[in-house]
Order: sequence, then structure tokens, then C-alpha cells
Amino acid sequence: MANYEVALQSPPRFQFEDNSGSLSASQTNNCGVTCATRHVQFYKNTWYAIETTRRLVMGCCTPTTAWQQADMMDRRGVPASVREIDTIEQMHALLENGRRPYTIGVLMSRVPASVRDHPFTGWHAMAIIGNARLGDGTRGFWVNDPNFSPNNGYRPDPDQGRKFYSNGVMRYAFLQMSPRFAVVPDKPKPVPVRYVTVKDGAKLRSTPYVRTTNLIRLVKGEKTAIFINPVRGGSYKWRDKSGVLRTGNMWHRVKMPNDQVGYIIQPDARLV
Repeated sequence: MANYEVALQSPPRFQFEDNSGSLSASQTNNCGVTCATRHVQFYKNTWYAIETTRRLVMGCCTPTTAWQQADMMDRRGVPASVREIDTIEQMHALLENGRRPYTIGVLMSRVPASVRDHPFTGWHAMAIIGNARLGDGTRGFWVNDPNFSPNNGYRPDPDQGRKFYSNGVMRYAFLQMSPRFAVVPDKPKPVPVRYVTVKDGAKLRSTPYVRTTNLIRLVKGEKTAIFINPVRGGSYKWRDKSGVLRTGNMWHRVKMPNDQVGYIIQPDARLV
């Protein structure tokens, strides 16, 4: 499997997969188990069978609690805890830029039918996998609702495991309800070490090009720098340690561990 850097890169999982037990046994009750399995898949870069994840903690055929789902993740090597969430800001911050997906329980009768795309209206677990903003500026979340089958099953997800739930829907269907429990990994997934290098220290007329958002750590003892989808010659915004907002193409020439020369954006930068 690939090394997933953010949860959106990890393939969706659905409770009506063949590996989720039988339809008459566990599948109808495996929404939370499916979410736990998806999170572990992201952290471990490894596929796991859904029903096997359930059996690490309990038998078949019954709904699972948030604490049981956290135990399943623990057994798979991803420590997780049950938390209560109170605000939409907490929900966005918990995601840690997509490196810490988590599970919530939603009352589906409060989700518009055009959003949920299935007839179930009871309490239901779903995986929050990323922050989202639509073209019109509407903020919300990318969600993997497990209450579907794969494409060759009886109820494929028309959104392929990535549904948009606006902040408004989340407030109404989750935050205004009780309890507001979430199963949250204890730590975000570490970002892999990456270096951006050039062949030599020649003058650089434009900024280096990096295809994805990366957290880049230098040799031991150096500082941390962040790239965010740079475009050649583009400008950037960040806050330095003093909290001052700065913009520009301020790249720093650094010596890399392999003696090549690399360029990084402002050290100690924090993205705005």
C-alpha cells in the first residue's frame, strides 16, 4: 500500500464490504467498526478486514460503543480515546490538517436526504477525514459514511466515500445532540521526512516547485519549515514566532544531509 500522508488519500471503507461479516450478522452493525478500520488503515498504510477488527474486542451481531471502537484501534496499534466535542472549531482543529481523522456519532434524521443518500435515520457512526471548503466559500468536512457498499454491491456510494457535510449540517446533526462523543486517535500521524533539492547552489530566480503540502525536517538540531502547494514564483503567507504576518518569496539556502543544496521557506513558519 501507499504511504498515506493525509486521511483523504486512504481508500474509503464501507460496512457492506464482503469482509465485514454477513448481512444478517455484523454488516448492519459495523458502522463504527468500519470507521475504526479505516483510521487504522490510514495510520498503518495497511488494509485490514472489518469483521476481523471487531473480533479483536467482541463478537458479532451487535452495535458497538465508542469505547469499544477505541479499544479496536488500540489493538491494531493506534491508541485512541473517547472525547466529547462542543464546538465546530474543535472539530476542525482535531483533524490536524488531515493527519488525524476521527469518528463521530450522528443522528441521521437531522441530515438532509440529499446529503446522506440512504434511508437510515437513526444514530450512525461516520469517519471525519478532512476539512473542506466549497467554491462558494461554504466550510465543512469531508466524510466517509460507511453505510454503503463497494461499487459492485447493492448500494454504492454516489460520492465514492467522500461526502461534503457543511458546518451547518454538523451543528444540527451532531453538536446540538447529546452525547457528542468522538473516537479520536491520541496523536496525528507523523509527517514523513522530505527534502527538496537542487543540483547546486546556483542563483534561484523563482521558488522551488513542490507538488504536495509537506512538512520538511532538516538535519538534527535544525528548525522546521513548511511548504504548501507552491507555484513557481508564487508568494506565501505565514506567521513567525512573534505572530507577525509576513508575505513573500523568502527561501533559505541550506545544506542537505547528502551534501546537495536545498531551499526551504521561512524557518519556524506556521501556515495561516
